[in-house]
Amino acid sequence: MNNASTVRAPISTLDDDAWDDLLSFIEERRVIPIVGPELLQVSTERGPRLLYDWLAEKLAARLNVDTAELPPAYTLNDVICWFLAARGRREEAYVRVRSLLKEAQFEPPQALRHLAAITDFDLYVSTTFDALLEGAINLERFGGAASTDVLSYAPNRVADLPSERDRLTRPVVYHLFGRVSASPTYVLSDEDLLEFICALQNEHLAPEKLFHELEHSHLLFIGSNFTNWLARLFLRMAKRQRLSDPRDVGEVMADDHTGQDDRLMAFLQQVSVRTRIYMGAERFVDELHRRWQARRKPAATAAPIGGAARFLPPSREMPGNAVFISYAREDLAAVQQIKAGLEAAGITTSRRPPK
Repeated sequence: MNNASTVRAPISTLDDDAWDDLLSFIEERRVIPIVGPELLQVSTERGPRLLYDWLAEKLAARLNVDTAELPPAYTLNDVICWFLAARGRREEAYVRVRSLLKEAQFEPPQALRHLAAITDFDLYVSTTFDALLEGAINLERFGGAASTDVLSYAPNRVADLPSERDRLTRPVVYHLFGRVSASPTYVLSDEDLLEFICALQNEHLAPEKLFHELEHSHLLFIGSNFTNWLARLFLRMAKRQRLSDPRDVGEVMADDHTGQDDRLMAFLQQVSVRTRIYMGAERFVDELHRRWQARRKPAATAAPIGGAARFLPPSREMPGNAVFISYAREDLAAVQQIKAGLEAAGITTSRRPPK
């Protein structure tokens, strides 16, 4: 790997063919977004900030951490390490983070709302511990009602998907690194992350149904903050095979740093040729949302006066007295228009995407 400085994988904006392929896979529900902290741009008293940066500052104040002893752009991990070195109680940090988030009551960022509005996504994996993603889905799809299923992993409490993905009846957010609580059951520090990664690689502690879906789906790593080796390890863990082995599914890594890491880029080009790089997490989501909406415009013309047509994910089980629509991929636009018209008239529909 000594040639890392000269071998670079292409920094891609994805050409039109690649976008068309991706959107087709999304429409067939063969894509899973894995959402990271770079999408968590929240409105604070000092203007827009990334949630984890804001939390690090507020937590340092709550725990009486001397920030003069921390690096200039200190992180949550830096705060936790200083606090523990000063003989602070580890459990206290998790309670304080929960309180900070509860007091702040942040609104979901626009990027998450755009991602939530793509109703062909039925399973989201979050690598953050906040509730902003499920909040975005509830706002975009359910008028704010808490209707999204939320699951979270912890090494001492293994939660898995309730069923195979094609039998899910509501959108699911799975917090792979835990969800905020008053207990130390989510990732705040690098040590926490190490424990979670080790547990997830243990066949007795891994959520098998979730990992089966990750292995056999196209993945969108959006806004992750994984370092070089953690990115390699996470990708290998998700695919459960050598990255150089032939596989039918690929990945897009859309963030603000991977394309600038020469060694990681060289590794991906040489070993994981199905992995594409896109610089900018929010920019990727904006373009994905715009292109997804553009493909659905024919259906929008059938919207009732006073409101746009909303397409909820098709039910996994045939509802009673519903009209069933089966179609070929090339007829998708026409089917969406028919579906919108029927539902505007109060007729329940159920559709099955092409295989």
